[in-house]
Amino acid sequence: LCNRLANPARPVFLLGDVPPGEGTPPGKCQLIADKFLHRSRVLASDGFIVYDIQDEPGRSDIERPFPFRRVMDSSTHAALLARSSGRECLVYKCVADPQFDEWLERARNEHGLSAINIVGRATSEGKYEGPTVAEAMEKVANTDGVKFGCVCIAERHTREAAEARGKPYPTEHLNMLRKSKAGADWFISQAVYDAEPTIRLLKDYAAICKQEGVTPRKVVLTFAPVSRAKTMNFIKWLGVRVPPEAEELILNAEKPVDKSVECLCDVLRKILNECVGVGVPLGISCE
Repeated sequence: LCNRLANPARPVFLLGDVPPGEGTPPGKCQLIADKFLHRSRVLASDGFIVYDIQDEPGRSDIERPFPFRRVMDSSTHAALLARSSGRECLVYKCVADPQFDEWLERARNEHGLSAINIVGRATSEGKYEGPTVAEAMEKVANTDGVKFGCVCIAERHTREAAEARGKPYPTEHLNMLRKSKAGADWFISQAVYDAEPTIRLLKDYAAICKQEGVTPRKVVLTFAPVSRAKTMNFIKWLGVRVPPEAEELILNAEKPVDKSVECLCDVLRKILNECVGVGVPLGISCE
């Protein structure tokens, strides 16, 4: 899977899953994994993403639409999916963990995982334990048999975001360049509902890579269809930029999930049409 993620000559297709709740009995964990794998059997994916779910209390002043519930360790669920399916998993890991080193050793040596996506803290405010993103990247880069990628967030790459941070121009492309120089072999986007910030980010990332003489890493674009207003609110709470007209179109449709898939396909087509030839290899992830 790491080779496919890093290979610029072909796209990669992934399906995302969330681990079961913390304390779920092993037998039920297997049933949950089997249900996910049954749904995914008809889809031509290269592997699976398993997310690391955090509380993120400082993310927003707005109340979280769904109450937070702890889930089992992402590497444990990824190992279960891999054993049950024969497909490799990419596992997300947030750096806000004082046992990060132990987690990394367990993920590699006990669970046999080789693809890790490093995730930073939701906000710089508050008190966190664990390594910084830079420290975590160095730890993973020095671990034999493991490759890593990072998250890229197009919502940070807008004029409004730059102005809010006192910057003359968005800087997410510079973050991507810095992380690729630190060893990141790929990037996975936050869920995409608005094409424009992603188009700007991909073009700016391509330009800075060309300027620096660096080969652009693959960017996996994430798409997350929704079926109801509460899920849409959660998507927005996570920081995803959803154009009001798209939200209205989806939630007023007879079958919102079908309409959201249709809208996201249009978003993807626009990104592909606008970014053809820029030189950034792409992949697709669906939640």
